[in-house]
Amino acid sequence: MPKRRQYRRPIAAEHRPAPGAPVVERKLPWKLVGALSALALIAVVAFARGGSRPWSRPSALADSAPRLRPDDLIIEPHTVRLPEEYITIRDWTIPRRWTLPRYTRETALALLRDFPGAAEALQCDASGCSLRPTVEGVAALSPEARSRLYSVLADIPGNPQADDAFHRPPERGPFSAIPSLPPGAGRWLDALTWSQNGTPTYSDLGTVCAHLAGREECNNFVRTMLSRPSHAVNIRVREPGSIERALAEFGPARRPAAAATLRAAAASGASTVALATLLPPWARQRLDTFPTREEDWTNCFWTALRFVDQAPGPVTDDAALEAGLLGFFERVTGPHYFGDVMVLRDQHERAIHAASVLVAGYVFTKNGSGHLQAWRIVPTVDVTADFPDTVVVEYWRVRGPAAR
Repeated sequence: MPKRRQYRRPIAAEHRPAPGAPVVERKLPWKLVGALSALALIAVVAFARGGSRPWSRPSALADSAPRLRPDDLIIEPHTVRLPEEYITIRDWTIPRRWTLPRYTRETALALLRDFPGAAEALQCDASGCSLRPTVEGVAALSPEARSRLYSVLADIPGNPQADDAFHRPPERGPFSAIPSLPPGAGRWLDALTWSQNGTPTYSDLGTVCAHLAGREECNNFVRTMLSRPSHAVNIRVREPGSIERALAEFGPARRPAAAATLRAAAASGASTVALATLLPPWARQRLDTFPTREEDWTNCFWTALRFVDQAPGPVTDDAALEAGLLGFFERVTGPHYFGDVMVLRDQHERAIHAASVLVAGYVFTKNGSGHLQAWRIVPTVDVTADFPDTVVVEYWRVRGPAAR
């Protein structure tokens, strides 16, 4: 589902310092002792910051070649429209169930203390608790109570606060300012807005639909909210130095193929090359499309690893992503290149999103799992804004001859 908008915390490009290799002189044993002590200290700090998750030593890269400038690009924003068949497969007027795994009835009721009728609607068993919220109960929550409750529910995968969350930068105005909303939707959007880490957020599709005039208006509302912004990025190839600046966005392994494409286009008289033509074939085929129902298992982790053909099947969760990164990639500092994997982590160092680096600050991304999230090209800043829990941004590159 559509996810986060404005991101308000500072993002550190690299969170952990790279452990330096100390110099040991055989003639001075005390330096050896000092070096071993330093390494031990680094290991302790790494464990304290990263828990038991191993991490690879970052590769530092030096590349001072000028990169693409804004005037080297022609950007064409557009909307990827949700297929009509995806709108009609669900009754959007019914609010989705809230789940609380491993909660007891007592702890669940404490969390739901501001929700009217929670005691009667709550269902609990040995695995935890769940509740089907009523439209009236959702509408009755105050902004403060909604933000407190929803911020907890958003941390649990499968809840609408996690899967159906929309975020909007305050400078763009309230949610009611979204174009093409059906009459009456804007008022309810603003009334149901909550705050996630200071970011205006909305996640109650069913409650808004229940207050609209019929199924057609509900479907129009869902279509407007779930259609996704994307960008056609075109690289100029006839301006002086533009091809060289474009090639600086590619690592050595991929640079020759990119050079051949860009120079052939310039030689043919073309003034631009679409960034989409430089994508791997599978990504080019899926760009600006929604997954089929049979591709419900696709997510951001698989998309990012699949970009370099290291993930032929599902990458089910953050643990599977970590295994893929540690098995085939190395973490990099310094310049990042086309095809590198950008990983967003929360305060617990858990991977919450991954995308593929393209050029000039654009990435190839699928912001979530399931068939209601399209594959798109968007600015990096939009991706980090879509995940307000981000506190760490890392970059990883496929190792050895597999790099392309």
